[in-house]
Amino acid sequence: MVRQWNFAGERQLLQGNMQFRRLFYAALISGMGDWINSVAVLVLVLELTHSPTAVGITLAMRVLPHLFMGPLGGVWTDRIRRTWMMIGSDLMRFVIALGFLLIQDVSQMWGVYALTAFLVVFSALFVPARTAYVTSIVRTEEIGRANALLEVTNGLVMVMGFALGGLIVANLGVSAAFVLNALSFLASACFLLKPAIQEPPSVQMNVTVPTFREDFLLGLESMRSNKIVLTLLLLMLGWAVGGGAFNVLLSVMATDVYQSDSFGLGMLYASIGGGTVAGSILIAKHSDLSLRKIKVLAGCSFVADSLLHILFANTDSFLWGCLTLLGVGMAGALGNTAIVTLIAKTTPEDLQGRVFSITNSLSSSVLALSMVAAGLLVPVIGPRLSGTLGGGLIFLFSLSYSALILAESRKDVIRRDTHAA
Repeated sequence: MVRQWNFAGERQLLQGNMQFRRLFYAALISGMGDWINSVAVLVLVLELTHSPTAVGITLAMRVLPHLFMGPLGGVWTDRIRRTWMMIGSDLMRFVIALGFLLIQDVSQMWGVYALTAFLVVFSALFVPARTAYVTSIVRTEEIGRANALLEVTNGLVMVMGFALGGLIVANLGVSAAFVLNALSFLASACFLLKPAIQEPPSVQMNVTVPTFREDFLLGLESMRSNKIVLTLLLLMLGWAVGGGAFNVLLSVMATDVYQSDSFGLGMLYASIGGGTVAGSILIAKHSDLSLRKIKVLAGCSFVADSLLHILFANTDSFLWGCLTLLGVGMAGALGNTAIVTLIAKTTPEDLQGRVFSITNSLSSSVLALSMVAAGLLVPVIGPRLSGTLGGGLIFLFSLSYSALILAESRKDVIRRDTHAA
């Protein structure tokens, strides 16, 4: 069945559900601040160091804390009132975000790394709380619509945040962007205050939640016995290995190849966001894909993503770079949605949170190491070759995944034929 995407159901959800509406606004505002801050931090790092290595370390600090905080955040979400956990995370991020105003010269780069990591620590607590809170404030039949709306919003926020961030940094400087980011967290906390007061007792505390060790071991066992999840993990880790070069490459291409300013860097990221929106809407319109088709979609999306990475690394035109990144965002949205859907459909509901947190933590840690390695490699072999190698690695992992899926499909056919005989 093809779903007609006219946003009527989404508008009704926003208008009729106060808790979700305020959560939506909080995510919109704080997400915008996040992306504005991302532009400002990258510009600050390049201005202070002119070093791709420093960019790689900074980007690594944006994902490495997920290795530790992702699983913990999932457990704590079941023990602490979710709205207050989100408000507490927002208030801590408000204070941390203002800390960037103290960075004045290259000798304080350690502060950039530390502040970036601490922001991500509390983001890693905020996200699982928000995800779990959605299921408690909307009807069962609205969960898919609510998550789809938030996913599309993520892409829109990325587009607007990076474009606005580039304009703010170019015209007002990085300090204005840091202040605006801090205020966005404060505004988010204010939007969540009323839902926090009204949060029902049924979602305030779960005293029977398993220990972290039990959660972790059950999640690992579920993954070990699920061939689809293990195969998808190969795809996720493959992208993380090659994706580090791509993340570092964006900043280097903007400044060294395209000779662009902070607005140009913002537009490159905004192009990815535009593709993410398009890909999210496209996948949301099709709700009847079989598991086999979703597996194929995941493989094809990552193959396309890898080829677009290679193409971007070898473009000389800023316009073609933006168009290529539009495709990268679309392929990424299709591939990531396929992965999430496959894990959700093949993992027991009571284990999904643990499996998601473990897979995300593993891929985030590999991505962080890849970013650091790319930052060291770019000055040696140049941005184009680094990006080409990164895209090539993703391509090889995607082909390996496709080969495994094809072999599994052939085994299924043989088993059906044998059973029929």
